[in-house]
Amino acid sequence: MLLVYPYAIETAIWLIVTAIVSLWATRIYLHSFYAATFGKIINVKVKKTGPAPFVTIFLPIYNEHEVVERLMKSFTSVEYPNYEIIVADDSTDGITLPMLKKWKGAKVRIVHREKRSGFKAGALNNAIAQVNPKSEYFAVFDADYAPEPDIIWKMMNRMIESDAQVVQGYTEQKVNSGKNIFTKGISVGFAPYCLVDVPVRQRMNGLVPIFGTVFMINRDILRKVGGFNEASITEDWDLASKLIQQGYRIVYDEIIRVSGECPDTFSSLAKQQIRWSEGITRDTRHNVIGVLLSKKVNLMKKIDYVFYGFGSINCIFGSISYIIVLSILLMEFGLIHGPQVDKGLVLWFGQAGIFALYIAPIYIPVALILAALVGLYRESRLGKAHWIGYMLLVNTLLVPFIAFASLRGLFLEKGSWSRTPKKGVD
Repeated sequence: MLLVYPYAIETAIWLIVTAIVSLWATRIYLHSFYAATFGKIINVKVKKTGPAPFVTIFLPIYNEHEVVERLMKSFTSVEYPNYEIIVADDSTDGITLPMLKKWKGAKVRIVHREKRSGFKAGALNNAIAQVNPKSEYFAVFDADYAPEPDIIWKMMNRMIESDAQVVQGYTEQKVNSGKNIFTKGISVGFAPYCLVDVPVRQRMNGLVPIFGTVFMINRDILRKVGGFNEASITEDWDLASKLIQQGYRIVYDEIIRVSGECPDTFSSLAKQQIRWSEGITRDTRHNVIGVLLSKKVNLMKKIDYVFYGFGSINCIFGSISYIIVLSILLMEFGLIHGPQVDKGLVLWFGQAGIFALYIAPIYIPVALILAALVGLYRESRLGKAHWIGYMLLVNTLLVPFIAFASLRGLFLEKGSWSRTPKKGVD
């Protein structure tokens, strides 16, 4: 077994890896304490008067026949005076398109493609070419989201009052959240990100991302950055990368809440996380120099961009660290054979070795637990705190998949799009 006395170099590498993951965890602690001071989310009355620029609502769809009725019923009930709906349909199942055609009308158009080039980005770019000339803003929603009728007013009011180029809403993972251990874990797992991490970043003038759904963007700004990147499998992160390089403002508002479905099998969840991790890592690699050299990007956004853009690599570091810790502990208890570890750790590295071996394995998951508790508190869902155990289990199971995906993003130039199935079950 390497990494122990007299293998001082290998041990030092392990300690550096552990320090990187612990630094990431420390930031979660700090964000959690800060977010706790924000208090609970309070719904406000939506103002439905004032400027109402024309908005195009895009609904990208790919074989979503199980959610079509819920989706179209929701969006045709929107209470806003100037809007159109364009369904960017790539369906090949022979079921979804006929169902969509029943909803065609004065405000609803179906734009269908036979070939799915460029995936979601390609579908959106194809649909953008056919928008109403009066349209000033685009709003994008995935097929499993069914917002309240006032959603466009909420987004437009925030867009105007904040003078932003993009408004991003809170993508709640609540639909079917209680179905099984995976949906419970996912539902709780989104709270630390959406109600702790992103709000804190915004307060600190850091990086606010685009989630790919429940967002509104100024039409002219999207055109200036070249539309959606069809070479990317995470077109939302690529878009945010280009926007921040140009100094455009993305505003996050957790009051704009829309619930979506959780993947309800581990297979669908793993495929989703692999795509996100691989795509974000690759897009960050492509854009990081531009972000770091841009004079329009402040230091905090640059730090956030590197920290989160390459965040999936932490799963590689974390996997290495936990495997080593487990091996050492098994040797100490005599369950496996190897060189004695205490001299290498204590004599050569003292407290750093003790931290890496005994404290870091607890320090990191506790950070996630704290963030989840704060997120649930802000959402008034502390009654679901017992689901945090499912979150930790799901996160642990996903680690090797995310680690693999981050390596693909670092070294490969192309990725594939895996559809996350929607079931239409509340």
